[in-house]
Amino acid sequence: MKTAYKTMIILLLLFSIGHMMYTFLENPGSLEQQTWFFSASLGMLGSVFLNVLNLSSMEKSVKVMAMLMNLMMFLFCLFLCFVVTEIQVLVLTIVYLITLFFSVRLFLLTREITLTK
Repeated sequence: MKTAYKTMIILLLLFSIGHMMYTFLENPGSLEQQTWFFSASLGMLGSVFLNVLNLSSMEKSVKVMAMLMNLMMFLFCLFLCFVVTEIQVLVLTIVYLITLFFSVRLFLLTREITLTK
């Protein structure tokens, strides 16, 4: 399970880096549009770091924050699927859904370990 979770985190990292590169290479919009676009990649990068922290931490608060972050990113991407009908948005939504599943599963497993001690 942790290997699959790590794979999803790597995919999110690749999406984030790609989003950052696209901001400056292919986005011909105004500076304001580029700034908003770049800030979205920073949000994805933040979720990557939180998921990496979630893998190594046993703290309940970190696990809850990771779950909430993944839930919010999934819901936002789901909404974005209706606004920006492009395949990469759909793929990102699926990646966030799978990441949400793994973060919830990891939280529940950690909770079971804590309860049995």
